[in-house]
Amino acid sequence: MCGILELTDLTLETPAIPPLPPEVIDLIIDQLAGEDDRRTLKSCSLVCRSWLPRARHYLFSTISVVRTKSIPALHLLRSPLCTIHPHVRRLELCVNPSSTASMATFIQEINARSTLLLLRMKTSPGAGLTLVDGDLQVLLPMLRNLRHLKLQHFRFKTLENRIRLFSSLPALETLVIYGVDSQSYNTGSPSKDDHIYTMPPPANLRHIFIGTVNVPHELHWLTVHCRHPLTTLHLHNLTSECLPILLDYLRQSSQLQCLSFDFCRWETPEDLQFDLMARIDLTSQQDLRCLRLNSSQVVPILFMLLPRIRSSRIEEITMSTSGHYVDFAWTDLREIFMSPAARDLKRLYVDEDHIDEISETLPDFVTRGIILPLREGDFGHLTAELSLLISHY
Repeated sequence: MCGILELTDLTLETPAIPPLPPEVIDLIIDQLAGEDDRRTLKSCSLVCRSWLPRARHYLFSTISVVRTKSIPALHLLRSPLCTIHPHVRRLELCVNPSSTASMATFIQEINARSTLLLLRMKTSPGAGLTLVDGDLQVLLPMLRNLRHLKLQHFRFKTLENRIRLFSSLPALETLVIYGVDSQSYNTGSPSKDDHIYTMPPPANLRHIFIGTVNVPHELHWLTVHCRHPLTTLHLHNLTSECLPILLDYLRQSSQLQCLSFDFCRWETPEDLQFDLMARIDLTSQQDLRCLRLNSSQVVPILFMLLPRIRSSRIEEITMSTSGHYVDFAWTDLREIFMSPAARDLKRLYVDEDHIDEISETLPDFVTRGIILPLREGDFGHLTAELSLLISHY
């Protein structure tokens, strides 16, 4: 028919949208992971098949298992349909205090199809879980590739078991131990003649964070091997018996880059804190770059320590009071930071609660932009991996 346009033979094609390059997809998901936006990451994993692997890499990189969820989690890992194993790099276990069997089972399931790099294991304080020779024989072959280990509230049958575990992990880079002791070796001072301490630290061990029970023994182990290139030493709640060993270690070693003291006021009285800090000499630590202090008396302690740092390479100082009441004057910081040791300071991390007072005291630092807020759970220069280990459960 004239004047009528027939469309029956026309095919309407929607122009194809070119897919995003894989590099762009990875950048998008990496950005979300950096912001810890798990909800959006889950949505990304459902967009299409090409988005799934990268999203899963972050969603399942860390698995946390608590006692009440251990059975369903184990069933999931053992299922032939489970596909998360290749993505798991970090395992956090809140262990059943009655047995180590479940702990070994979880590690074995992950290691069967993945490479576990970070392990955090915790029991409740006073739970009474003791690791014996048989447990170590089962665990050690599973942990050969482990790079980061945190133990909290564990007890070893002997001190030798404890040191042997730490010495037998060839890839270990970071060791964090809180509330760890030994059933048959929990009193007295360590002796240099004791064969236990001759077991060398792993060659790659660079970061050690130790606190509470039996710190002297780990410190002495380090002192015997003082030439080991340890770069980070974090000490939590030092006691008076630790001081001679710590002084000995600091005199003999010279490769520390970060030294951290973490005091809880109710566990380490202020007079003991002052006694500890007044006797510590850091002049041999020529590579020291970072000093971290957490104390209700952080400014007076810093006043004592900085003049005894011969190096002028300190780039970062973290000072925190952890919410404790302070009875010192922030204006003392002016004199403290006139020390030659602080000449090259690039970052000063302080509690958000005190940032205004400190900024008013140190206007030059504000101009240079080096005063930074220290948020709860933040550890300044430390990587996210180390911060994850150090943070409390």
